Parts: sequence; structure tokens; C-alpha cells
Amino acid sequence: MKKKLLILSIILFAFFLAIICFPIDEQKLNKSVSQSIYDKNGKLLRAFLTADEKWRIGLSINEVSLYLKMAVINVEDRAFYDHPGINPWALLRAAYLNIRNRKVVSGGSTITMQVARMIEHRKRNIISKILEMICALKLETFYSKDQILEFYFNMAPYGGNIEGVGAACYYYFQKSPKEISLAQAALLAAIPNSPNSLHPERHPERLKKKRNIILSYLRKRKVITEEEYSQAKEEKIVIENPGMPFKAPHFTDLMHRYFPGKERIYTNLDPLIQRKCEKIMKDHLKKWYNLGITNGAIVVLDGKTNGVLALVGSYDFFDKVHSGQVNGAISPRSPGSTLKPFLYAIGIDRGSISPSSVVYDIPISFGGYTPENYDSKFHGVISVKEALTKSLNIPAVNLLSKIGIGEFVSFLQANGISTIDYDRLDYGLSLILGGCEIKLTELTNLYATLANYGSYRSIRYCSDEPVVEGKPILSPGAAYIITELLSEVRRPDLPTYWKFSLDRPKVAWKTGTSYGHRDAWSIGYTRGLTVGVWAGNFEGQGSPELVGALVAGPILFDIINAISGKEETRWFKKPPSVSTREVCAISGMVPNKDCPHTVHELYLKDVSPKDMCRIHRAFYIDKKTGFRLCKSALSDRTYISKVYKVWPAEVATWMERNGYALQKVPSLMPSSKNMMAGKGPVIRSPDSQCEYYVRKGVTMQYQKILLDASVENSVNTIYWFLDDKLVWSGTPGQKVFICPDMGKHTLVCQDDHARTTSMKLVIR
Repeated sequence: MKKKLLILSIILFAFFLAIICFPIDEQKLNKSVSQSIYDKNGKLLRAFLTADEKWRIGLSINEVSLYLKMAVINVEDRAFYDHPGINPWALLRAAYLNIRNRKVVSGGSTITMQVARMIEHRKRNIISKILEMICALKLETFYSKDQILEFYFNMAPYGGNIEGVGAACYYYFQKSPKEISLAQAALLAAIPNSPNSLHPERHPERLKKKRNIILSYLRKRKVITEEEYSQAKEEKIVIENPGMPFKAPHFTDLMHRYFPGKERIYTNLDPLIQRKCEKIMKDHLKKWYNLGITNGAIVVLDGKTNGVLALVGSYDFFDKVHSGQVNGAISPRSPGSTLKPFLYAIGIDRGSISPSSVVYDIPISFGGYTPENYDSKFHGVISVKEALTKSLNIPAVNLLSKIGIGEFVSFLQANGISTIDYDRLDYGLSLILGGCEIKLTELTNLYATLANYGSYRSIRYCSDEPVVEGKPILSPGAAYIITELLSEVRRPDLPTYWKFSLDRPKVAWKTGTSYGHRDAWSIGYTRGLTVGVWAGNFEGQGSPELVGALVAGPILFDIINAISGKEETRWFKKPPSVSTREVCAISGMVPNKDCPHTVHELYLKDVSPKDMCRIHRAFYIDKKTGFRLCKSALSDRTYISKVYKVWPAEVATWMERNGYALQKVPSLMPSSKNMMAGKGPVIRSPDSQCEYYVRKGVTMQYQKILLDASVENSVNTIYWFLDDKLVWSGTPGQKVFICPDMGKHTLVCQDDHARTTSMKLVIR
């Protein structure tokens, strides 16, 4: 008896030493899991293989279906919660059955022992069984029963490279472990015992038979009711499209890249909106395919949080011919005219312009750079509102030159446009026309700033990222005024769509087309949504039909119409800083007593320009001679007071040359020496920012320099002086050429009111 006790003591001591001295390999117990990405509803969008090429989706015990827990415990280890890791009665029963059947028909392993076997795979023999028992005791010593059961569900083999019930549920049923039915739970309880012979794809009938045996056993044990048994038994085993979910591939690729160390990524993506966007993109691009337009991208942001509700990266992710796996939503492309609203917003905030302010759409040169409009036409005198809604290039370039390229680039850099770096690239004035590259995600998020009353927030990909109020980068008033301008429906950038859009949600939008018709853009927003659309070719080929209004605009409107909710029936509230005022209908300035007509405009209180109209001016005209009189000569004359529109020098001469019927202000009475206030002539040529070179071998007759100046329509004569010598005088509309000597010169233009403008002229 003492000998037996000694042997038992030695065995127990050996077990104790094994437990204490040989700890469990935590790395093998907690294997790496597949990164899994979920939509806003917690549904799996996609998972990625682990480094060892396995599908493993880690889960907690609380995420496992009660049906599955019940099935596994009752089938595998009914005494799981009662034994210390080893069940002697189960081992004895297994030994008896194996001897009786003269082959291994039962292993007697507890769930804890099975976990031990999963940690370290060994050959099936007595020594391996002993080692599993030791490991099982260790597991029971250091972990709770629920933790051990969790290990089992995360490590159990389900055929091929599928490990764990999380991956199995998604791979075979496209469901989470909490959503599976009783029949599916019984099926999953069966597979780990023989993953190859009970593989759902290869042996469905064999698996069905085993499933029904398990269901029958559960009914016999009264774990399930007769009704539950009958329903589960009749349920078909459907494994039609096995495989892990593969939804929103460009978006999930992006999340995999942006958050490489995160096991689970819960995003803001709305699966319904995503599907609608994918369908709309395909429906539209099918129409354009034969015209050489093969791809597009869409980004939809939540207006309240800047969360990404949808992201479509290409026409078809699997289209190898047209590089479908390229993500157009993050590919830098030329933005065309889509940056213009932000430039005008800055101008409004600085008090430089208001919606009715007059700007000039006439030929202009900036050191040799001569911008042109999309239609190659000039529109003369227009308002800021017209310039923006018609997306005219020359007024935008002119405004950028006044605000400063550096300031505008800094604005973009500071507000999420990562592709622009003023330190590395020398941007010119063409920046505002698309002379840079921008990502659709970042541009769409910048437009969301306008929808957020000028407060910038970073784009939100994950639902667990905090929602912030944002930093003010534009005043609420400027953002609101730009929004009102962009919501004008009667606009040339959607000539065939504005009537259609009248019955739909009110939208503020802007389109853009890059140089060479390589990129078509449309960005729009409402109270609840901001949507960005790009269309083009990843290889960079242009197409005459690749125009923002023609291709991207209709996609934008179809998306907003398809996904708009109650929030889109409301519009933005006018901030307290914005009010309405009367301005001169012609000049857009505060009307003077001579302005015949006024219009209403939105403006920023205490910020917008307050200058009095300078276009409408009253002059005293001598009835007898028709000359203009100064005030000092009125006493002995018979005269009338007449209002004229006096256009500034910047535009008056161009208007006269292009057929505008301008009222010519009469010449001043010769005896008068009165000087008129105002600016002097605007020298158009020569260009003050250029130096001129004499070409050798070419006669000077062909190297003459044009003298050209713009003056008010109150001016009748101009004078040109070169180095204080009069070289020409005459009417402003005439073109004059000179041939100066090489060297540095001073060129002066003077009007008949003695107002002068000078410049340095360098001939080399």
C-alpha cells in the first residue's frame, strides 16, 4: 500500500513540476488573427490572411452563439465545467470502446485537452496523450473555464486554412458567430472532429448526417425541443459561395494600409450607400466606355461627423485591363476649377469682394502667363457671383494674384490637402485652374468644411474616432455665402440637369475639368452629406467628352437623389454675421445718389466692401458747346447735369474695342484746368514684368514693341513718353509701335486729365 502511495505521490509531484516549471507558450495560445474590417452596422466587410496564411478572426466568448456553445459542450465535453481539465471517466470509457472495437473510435479528450492539442500538434499516441493531460492541467490552473472555451472556439480547425469559429461562420455562411442558426451550430460542432472528411464543400452529405446525429443527441438530452429539432433537421446545408466577405475592396485596402496594427477596424461605411454608389458608377460609366472614359471614383461623407459613408475606388476592382485595383479616391489628380470656391471665400472673408462685386473677364497677362476661359471667350464686366457660377478662369486668376499664391497654398496645406507642398514645388497662378494634384478624399473633405460653416474636421474612417467640432478656417458667413452661390441651379456647368434638379434636394455643387480633358470632377453637399465624384482614366488619356458637367455632374446628382434622407429637406441657416443689403446693379458697390437701379446681395456685416459706386457719375454739360464743365465754371454758363457710366481704365478700352456701346463723356472745356480724380491709364503693353531682347539677324522693323493702354471712357486722348520725350499722342483705341534702343528706359502714359502711369522698360 505504501508503495502505491509513493508511486502516486511521484506522479502527482511530476505533474506539479510540469505545471510550474514548463509554462504555456502564450504565443501559440494566442495566435495572430486576421485583421477584420466592419461596416457601421458591425457587419464584416473583409478580412485579411494572417502572416502564416490562415483565416483567423479572433472573438470573445460573448460573441459566440448560445446554440454553438450548447452544441460543443454537450457533444464534446458535458462535464466541462466540473472537471479539472482531465475527465478520468471519459478516458476509461474511451479505452473500453477502443478495445471493444479494436480501433480508435474515441479519444476521451476534454475540451481543455483538445485546446492543449491545438497548441502543440503531435502524433496521436500514449505519450502525446499524457503531454496533453499535463498541458490541460496547466491551462485549468491559469485560465478560467470561459477563457479555455474561448481558446477552443478561436483555434478549432474547420477545414483548409480556416481556424476558429469566427472565420468559419463568415467563410461558410457569411454570418457572424452570433447570427448562426441551430442547424449551423450543430454543423460547426461536428467539423473540428474530422475537418477533412466532414468538409462542407467536399462532403456535404456526410456532414449533414453527422449534423443530424448531433441534433438527435441534443434532443435526446432535452437540450433542444422537439420543434427546434424538426426545424433544424429540415434546414438545408447551403454552401453556395464559400469564402470570406469581400466588400468595398478599395476602402478595406485603405483601412488595411492606414491601420496596420489594428485587429478589428469598425468603420463608418454604410453598406446600403456603398452598394448604391457602386451601381450608379457602373450604370453611368457604361454609357461612356466607348468614348474612352473607363473609370471613376466616389467618396460620400457624413455631414455631421465627416465619417466615410461610401468609397468607390474604380469602375471594377477586378478589371485588370483598366487597372481596376488602382484606388481613384486617393490617386492625386488635377482638380480643374474645384478650388475656386475656397479662393472666393477667402476673398469674402478679407473684405476684398462680395457676391455683387464687379470683376473683369478680359485678356490679361501675368509676366507672360495669359489665362483663358474654358470656352475661349471673354465676358467683360461681371459679378463675383457670375464669375463663380460660370467658373470663369480669368477673374479667379486675378483674385489669386491679389490674395497671393503662398497664402492660398498655406490654406490648402493646413486643411488636409497633403499633395500640395509649397516648399518643394513652385506653383504659379495656374494653381487655381488645376495646376496641382489633389486626392478626391481630401478635396471632398475640404468641401465638407463649407457644409460645416467654415470649420475644418479631419476625415473620419473609424467609428471609434472622436467627433470634433473642427477648427474655423473660414468664417461661418463666408461659408454660407459661398454655399448660397453654389446652390444656384440655373448654371452653365449643368445645362441639361438644372431643371431636373429643381424637384430634388437642394444642393451646393461645383464641377471641374482638368487641362486636356483628363479629369472630370463634381463635388456637392447638403446639410447631411458631402459627395465627391471623379471620372477619367488611370492611364491619363484625355477625352473630349471628359467634362465635369457632362460626366461627373450627373453621377453626383444621382447619388444625392438616391441616398438623401430627411436631413436633406432642410437647408443651412443664415449666420448672424450675414445680412442683405442694396447695391448698385451695375457696379455692385454701395449705391450713390446717381445710381438708377439697385439689387439685393448677401454680405458680411462690418467686413464686405463699403465703397460708394464710382461707375455712375454726374457731369455738368454746357448746353451751348457740349463741353464738360467744372464746378468753378458754372456761374456764367447754361448747363445740364447728366449721369454717365464711367468705366475704369482696366476694362473701358477693351469694352470699346469689343463692340460695347459706351457713353463717351464729353471733353472738358478747353479753358478749364480742373483735374479729375481717379487712377491713371493701365499699361497693357509692354509687360512690366518682362525684359525684351533684340534678336540678332532680324531687322528692327519686325521687333517693334506695342504700346497699349486702357483708360476710362471719360478719356479722349492719351500721350506716350519715352525717357521724357513724347513719342505719340492720340485716341486710346489706336495701336502704336515703337522701336527703342537697347538699355533701360522709363515709359510714361498720360491721359488728358494729366493722370500718369509709368514703368521701367528694359531692352537687351
